Amino acid sequence: MSWTDAIPTAAACLAWLLLPGLAAAWALGLRGIAAVASAPAVSMIAIAGSATAYPLLGLRWGITGALVTSAVLVLVCLGIGWLLSRRGLIAPDTGRWRDLLALGAGLIIAAAIGTSIFQDAAGTPDRLIQAYDAIFHYNAVTAIVDSGNGSTLTLNKLVNPLAGAGFYPAGWHDLAALTKLTAGSGTALVCNAVALISAVLLFPLSSSLLVRQVAGRSAGLLLAVPVLSIAFVAFPWTMISYGTLWPNALALALVPVGLAALVSLCGMAREDAFDRPRAVLVLLAACGGCGLVHPNAFFSLLAIGVPIAAIGLLRWVLGQRREGRFGRALGIALVLCAAALGAAFVIDRMSIFHAVRGTIWPTFHTPLSALQAVLVNGTQEIPAPSVPMWALSVPMLLGLLIALLRRQWRWLVASYAVLTVLYVLASAVNNPLKTHISGYWYNNAPRLGAMLPLLAVPLIAITLVEVGGLLARLYGRPMDEASGAKRARVLTSLVAVAGAVAIVTLPGGLDRQQLTNQLAGYYTPPVPGLVVVDDQERKFFHQVAQRVPAEDVVAANPWTGSPMLWALEGRRVLWTALGTPDDKDTYYLAQHLDQATTDPKVCPLLDRFKVRYVLDDGDFYWPWDPNLRNYPGLVMIGKPGFQLVLDDGKHRLYEITACR
Repeated sequence: MSWTDAIPTAAACLAWLLLPGLAAAWALGLRGIAAVASAPAVSMIAIAGSATAYPLLGLRWGITGALVTSAVLVLVCLGIGWLLSRRGLIAPDTGRWRDLLALGAGLIIAAAIGTSIFQDAAGTPDRLIQAYDAIFHYNAVTAIVDSGNGSTLTLNKLVNPLAGAGFYPAGWHDLAALTKLTAGSGTALVCNAVALISAVLLFPLSSSLLVRQVAGRSAGLLLAVPVLSIAFVAFPWTMISYGTLWPNALALALVPVGLAALVSLCGMAREDAFDRPRAVLVLLAACGGCGLVHPNAFFSLLAIGVPIAAIGLLRWVLGQRREGRFGRALGIALVLCAAALGAAFVIDRMSIFHAVRGTIWPTFHTPLSALQAVLVNGTQEIPAPSVPMWALSVPMLLGLLIALLRRQWRWLVASYAVLTVLYVLASAVNNPLKTHISGYWYNNAPRLGAMLPLLAVPLIAITLVEVGGLLARLYGRPMDEASGAKRARVLTSLVAVAGAVAIVTLPGGLDRQQLTNQLAGYYTPPVPGLVVVDDQERKFFHQVAQRVPAEDVVAANPWTGSPMLWALEGRRVLWTALGTPDDKDTYYLAQHLDQATTDPKVCPLLDRFKVRYVLDDGDFYWPWDPNLRNYPGLVMIGKPGFQLVLDDGKHRLYEITACR
């Protein structure tokens, strides 16, 4: 498949990600970058919300359901926008054409660079990613398309009917399913398109809004920030490769939108793109969008946002004190703090998070080396340790110093300190008490390290702003204040563009080789045992689909990559995920299926599960994992009652004749 063949799929994904939310944001009264950058979060509310609601109403979900819900959302936003306008509450106009052109150019450059990196790593746009969790994500998209059910409440059981629980955040998979339904593309291409767009367009777009709130309006910054955003290994590139954590990538890319709205609410925006009521609505949309795509990102928004809210609350109380209303303000603040602590206590006791918090990963840092990794943007360790990114880290560290000295930016230091503590806990501390803090991210260092670039980008931006301002002061005394502000803005834009060029070209900046290696470690792993499905097996699956009727089920050891038969060719398999057989009946088949001619229990179970074929394959993913040995009954060579119907030398398909 050529890369031009992937354009319709990418266009379909972008349309679903932007258009519903953009229409709603415009109806609400937002304009310019505020409307465009807020659109994906609002779109995900419409998409994932409708995908959960429709099955509850007994309706099939798909393109029509998403469009109807989007239309309703636009009408609701139109009504809210009208009411706000009637009260004289008009959102700031952020639609200056120079700024939008600069942002568009920056996004195009970032997308071009990012796509070329992905192309170098994957080779083709429909290349399968070879990762444990990817099997679930591929099959989840297929399951939603097949069933018309994209509910977060049932997705896990939809993919694996034998699973104990049904809940799994489905927003990412719903977006991918709509893209697949719209473009008619294969699941592998669709998943790559959604992942890549999350990395090279969505995150740069949302970061641009946050930087505008933090550093002010600057066409140069809007041109530079998208390129800065894709320069970090930890995010977005780790999240679209390691794991594979595609839903996390999309959800984390929405977090800067929520932060931009929160900065507005707390009165910390340098040039605000929102009025207060609309900032509340955008913050709620970002929280909802993050939660529906992956709750990890909701907690990320909380972790970064709590210092912003705390500093904003403190400043409000002090302001009320100056106006003689200190007692009332202090009482309100104490009630809000008590409510926040109470909510944290309740969340800590919720059973839904026990399994998440109970996941423990081995530590690989000392506290000091973990801190060093944070400061040099070298937190990524898998598939290979990342090298220090000095061209990014030096302006970021300068930004921390500047933020510490400037009242309006001190929240950046506090929030960055919170993220640093979280990363150190996950990567360097073995105390079980850490699960109450870092456990909401599975105590997983790569997930926590991925949050750091969310703040590193605005920290670099304020360094560029300050350098531009310094040059403006050194350049000469302006004739008046207006010309001085204009000169500072022009020089800031020039410095921002020059900084972006330097980061792209200098060592320790946007390291194409390091970013390519990060992706290639999962798309084209060098070790056979890290491959789920290779090209030969993919061709064999196509032959299997031509032989096996759509209503029949294939039994196969899932550790051979067989669950991908469903995602790639639409043929159901008995075990749709890696691990151990889920219940006693499927476990019995895993142990005794090859004894169908002699064991009276086997054929009734095969009939019950509609199993008519067995796929035998000796190539295993993670061949060292003991769970792959739980399927001894699926070795068919020389066993009576099974007729060989396909054989390519490595993979064999048998039809079960013993139960006729």
